[in-house]
Amino acid sequence: MIFNKKHESMFIKINDVSYEVSNEYDNAIYAGCGLIRVSKEGKWGLINLMGEAVCEAKYDIIRKFDGPYAMVGILNQEVPISENVKAS
Repeated sequence: MIFNKKHESMFIKINDVSYEVSNEYDNAIYAGCGLIRVSKEGKWGLINLMGEAVCEAKYDIIRKFDGPYAMVGILNQEVPISENVKAS
């Protein structure tokens, strides 16, 4: 569910429970794993269901969680690959 800031605060509904999202954010989308993707000034971050920042809004993209992981990205920047990852 996506909400756009139009009022003093936003609410996001997850499993019939509404959670308040601070009006400091422009958009809110449930990401899974009890976290909400939020945008601020064009960048994305994560907050928990209590509204506490888990990851500051500095990414161009944060995808929905797949298990305990989510893909994040910064456009037009080189990102180092972990030594544990093998390119095919």
